[in-house]
Amino acid sequence: MFVATAQDGNEQVYPIAFGYGDSENNLSWEWFLDCLKGALGHIDELVFIFGRHASIEAGISKVFPYATNIIYCWHFAENIKKRFHRNMLQQWFHDRYRAAQSMQHQLIDATHLVILKHVENCGFMTVNQVD
Repeated sequence: MFVATAQDGNEQVYPIAFGYGDSENNLSWEWFLDCLKGALGHIDELVFIFGRHASIEAGISKVFPYATNIIYCWHFAENIKKRFHRNMLQQWFHDRYRAAQSMQHQLIDATHLVILKHVENCGFMTVNQVD
């Protein structure tokens, strides 16, 4: 089963498409993503987050060459843990991920403060009706 989800402005995730294929191979993923593209059309700044499956990556690159691909960090950390059997490496990756999240929140907060200062400095103008 293939599933595509989206996230809205309130960070709520909802399904937008699903399909059934015979297996998770390049041809099946390409078919599903082609159907998804037919339903969605072209979307600027489209981002795919996935678990680093080679067939998904190949399908995205072929069907949505303009899209940004992001590896889902949990899957990436689990792959490191399985391949290297070292929790220290997984912990290092997790710490870098948390630091990046913290930096993102700090940037959002700083941007919000800058916008508020500009709004406060704009002032208000009173408009009176002219007879």
